[in-house]
Amino acid sequence: MERDPVEDDPKYQSIFASIDDEVEASLAREGYSLEKVGMGFCHMFWSAKTGLLKEKYGIDWKPPSEMNSGVLFD
Repeated sequence: MERDPVEDDPKYQSIFASIDDEVEASLAREGYSLEKVGMGFCHMFWSAKTGLLKEKYGIDWKPPSEMNSGVLFD
């Protein structure tokens, strides 16, 4: 599975080490979690992650759904 190479950039190492927790906390404050949403949550998560990375850190990140066009994610 392909990943966005920006994830391996040393200057963003600390951001990518903690971003998933930050996204989960943000979604939880809005009442969303994997347990509540179920299938399709990954798309909600990736959308929130993309937005947070861009708005807070100025990082353009491509989610797995864009990096792996032939793969279906639920």
